[in-house]
Amino acid sequence: MNFRAVALVKSPLQLMNAIEACSTFKMPLCDCLLVLMADRKSLPQLCSLINQTPDWGGILPLANAGINPALAEEQGNSFIRHPLWGNDLFGIIKLRNLAQCLGQLDFVFIGDLGNPMMRHFSQIAEARELVVLDDGVATLQFVQWRNAAKWGTDRRRLKKQAGLFLKRHVLGLKDGFPQRLTFYSVYDVHVPEHDRLVKNSYDYLRSRAEAKTPDNGIYFLGGPLVEAKILSEYEYFWHLRKVEEYFSGSKIVYVAHRRESAERVNRIGRSLGWEPRLFDYPIEFQLAVVGQRPEALASFISSALENCKAIFGSLLPIYSFRFAPEKFLLNGTPRGHGIQTLFDRYESLSDEYFKVIKLNS
Repeated sequence: MNFRAVALVKSPLQLMNAIEACSTFKMPLCDCLLVLMADRKSLPQLCSLINQTPDWGGILPLANAGINPALAEEQGNSFIRHPLWGNDLFGIIKLRNLAQCLGQLDFVFIGDLGNPMMRHFSQIAEARELVVLDDGVATLQFVQWRNAAKWGTDRRRLKKQAGLFLKRHVLGLKDGFPQRLTFYSVYDVHVPEHDRLVKNSYDYLRSRAEAKTPDNGIYFLGGPLVEAKILSEYEYFWHLRKVEEYFSGSKIVYVAHRRESAERVNRIGRSLGWEPRLFDYPIEFQLAVVGQRPEALASFISSALENCKAIFGSLLPIYSFRFAPEKFLLNGTPRGHGIQTLFDRYESLSDEYFKVIKLNS
């Protein structure tokens, strides 16, 4: 295998940021191997995105590969787990064998610093630079832990600790954290001296977005806030009705998250008169490349808000609706504080085209 770089991703957002990173670091996609580590929910959207982007030098769906990985012959949706080597445990061996075949690389791009398998590959591959891609707001937590020289708190249950012991001492998992990292991020964060920050300005998507014409209506980005126990279902609907009041008279499209309850999404459409949609692509890519952009974009909390601010600027007004404290299940808890910190961050970024609307009961 003759590649200059490898990108390991498990979500459409990570893949989109890998494309941007290759552009920023002057790495042609044809010289880069794409390793897919997606679950079944993410894989269809990943494949749709791959089919809309320039060809990669090679594509390797890890769960589909044998113990000595070979590249996928086609870029399609037919990636099926290998009948013998499909278990995730064998991924440790596959990645080690892959690293040995690749030899010296210029870059390794990883989509999730918190993923032990991606860290494993980054430790054993010979690369000049390890680049960590944005994975939503998780980047903010990663940088915070990096500056504190610790990696969160290990609260694994005994069963998981035993499994980790097996992976490390029997299968050879090397999941430590690299000494030097390059964070490729849309966020202006302070990284420790031994790391560096390269700003993701979304140049690739911005160049495509300028040619798009606006569409009527407002897109509201949904999210699995009830599933994540950030809001109760009653609170979620209460906040959505407040959004409906704010945009009274406007056509609103409810852009569903793929991890939301489909039944609840349909009820939102019926009760508020909104049009539910589920796109095949990350919203940033959908609006910049595939379809028309709306007259405005709104949500509660979503990494897409900041990403779209960077991509569209004055071309797309963006609104974040801040939870009413008395209608916020987690208000006053540590998790709730973290979410309020995100809203504070949005307010620090607010301008003529990026606004935070405080909701009150």
